Amino acid sequence: MPSPRSKLPVTAAPAAGEIARPVYRQDIEQFVQRFDGGLTTDYRFKNRQPLSSEPLLDGVFETLALDGLFLHCVDARDLADRVTESALQPGIKAVLLCAGNTDVVYGQHRYWLGNRADNSGRTINEAALVSYAEPDVFRRYWRHGRTERKISLTITPDWLQEHLHEFANNSAMAEPLRKFQQLHMATTPWQPSAYALNLAQQLLAPPVFCASMQRLYRQARTYDLVLEVLSRFLCTDSAVQSKAMTARLTARELRQVSQLTELLRTEAVNGLSMPEILRMAGIGSSRIHRHFRQVHGCSIFGYMQQRRMNKAYAALQKDGVSVALAAELAGYASAANFSTAFKRMFGITPRQAWTRR
Repeated sequence: MPSPRSKLPVTAAPAAGEIARPVYRQDIEQFVQRFDGGLTTDYRFKNRQPLSSEPLLDGVFETLALDGLFLHCVDARDLADRVTESALQPGIKAVLLCAGNTDVVYGQHRYWLGNRADNSGRTINEAALVSYAEPDVFRRYWRHGRTERKISLTITPDWLQEHLHEFANNSAMAEPLRKFQQLHMATTPWQPSAYALNLAQQLLAPPVFCASMQRLYRQARTYDLVLEVLSRFLCTDSAVQSKAMTARLTARELRQVSQLTELLRTEAVNGLSMPEILRMAGIGSSRIHRHFRQVHGCSIFGYMQQRRMNKAYAALQKDGVSVALAAELAGYASAANFSTAFKRMFGITPRQAWTRR
């Protein structure tokens, strides 16, 4: 395990909207060598070794290393049926799927992650949190034609030790995180917030900057994502959660936010103005906008737009709908305006999303 202060190379991030390119065996081998020992070791193909001229992925495949944090971004399509395996080093592993699906094994736990709808029709972006207290296997099952748009975050023990030493002195707050970190192959449910999903989208499709500015942009959002992940463990202690939440919002205010959130997850709000939505939710206070942002990290409108755009993205990739229909699903009367907003959010055009299915 490298020192938390050792500087590891950072891969060059592609500009937002970059055309997908093939990824070959040598690209993956270079990736493994770059992060050997800090993130993964002993990477290998379990079935036939691919030829050097044989493309394996089509899209973006990159990793950002930040002194003990590793952010892996994938927005790609499998071009072959494969099984790959490696040994992941200790750390908390968080994976968040934005679109498509993935089939991976952490230790003895197999995860089929995708986007699904619950009983109310609300889209669920599936995610996983796993603790590696010691090196253990990671396996990925590749499927020809399958698309995957996800981020994977690794928080190493060295990073936690260096950056959270003051937090660790507070035993009441640190105990849930400490228990999870020290229990090998521990898992815990994680339903990412709208804010976490928005961060993931920004990390996958950052604005067009020069290389150094883009790196700073991604670093800032990576740290924001770390806070989102760690807050999951703070919330496992009900007393700490209650104290932290009531310091910001009253029980009534929290109920109002929860009530509004549940309404926004239904089709009943389609076509309604914001005043009409608030009246339907039975909320008259103008403070609801500020309270909603405190809980979700985005505005009410931003939350609605993110859900609609995610629905449109999934419809383009999974169902192969037309761009015009996807625009309608996202609430846009103009396909051109939809395409502009889609590219700003996801970094690719609706047509490119459609062709990657």
